[in-house]
Amino acid sequence: MRRIYGMGLVAVLLCGQGAIGSNDESQELSGRQIFDKMVDNYASLASYQDEGTIITTIGATVVETEFSTRLARPDFYRIEWDQQERLPHTTEDTGMQGVWSFESGDYLQTPSGLQKQYNRDVAFANVASSSSGGVATVPQVFFGAQGIGMTAELMDLTRLADDKIGNIDCYRVSGDTAIGGTNVFWVGKRDFLIRQIRIDVGPRAMHSAWTGVTGGQIMPPPGLYGFTSIETYTNIVANKRFARTDFMPTFPVSGQ
Repeated sequence: MRRIYGMGLVAVLLCGQGAIGSNDESQELSGRQIFDKMVDNYASLASYQDEGTIITTIGATVVETEFSTRLARPDFYRIEWDQQERLPHTTEDTGMQGVWSFESGDYLQTPSGLQKQYNRDVAFANVASSSSGGVATVPQVFFGAQGIGMTAELMDLTRLADDKIGNIDCYRVSGDTAIGGTNVFWVGKRDFLIRQIRIDVGPRAMHSAWTGVTGGQIMPPPGLYGFTSIETYTNIVANKRFARTDFMPTFPVSGQ
């Protein structure tokens, strides 16, 4: 399988229905207020389910990741994804991968095999590093995972012009990351749930991140491009009642 150099670094970088306010109130909400309402809303949900895609563009290479998510309190989750690397570089599909817990421990399966995780936060961090990063975004928000950064450390949160994802009216909020990237969130106006995220990181920020990850001990590769990642969330269902078996992986597990 041919790998696209730099995808691991991309993953490192990507590291209940709320009450509906009045029209006047929605017009007055700032970017920070929208973001805080979104985070609080996920914290209020008993369960959450979605499907989605992540399209990551690195130079001339496009990587598509399809995923599905099921989350329930206090500690049930199943996240599965299938990542493919497309033209102009042809590689094999890595196959279905996933991370899950249904009160029997936290487990991650990638092409390297099944690995028991120390805890949920470690599992989510490893999900981000073995996928296109965004697969772990909503689960981290839902459970308030430590080290999320995205919700607590974005700088200069700014409300942009409202927009739509499909037929869903959304607020749009932009924030800058510490390494010089920009994240834009589309947040549903009626439910304060994430509908789309766009992440832009330029070549300079990638080189800075490379230096931080390697401690400056390894020179960055000459083809270390910036990237754009667009995460789209569909078929969202909140507060659905799940059975314990709904969190078991749907694909064969190695070593089991």
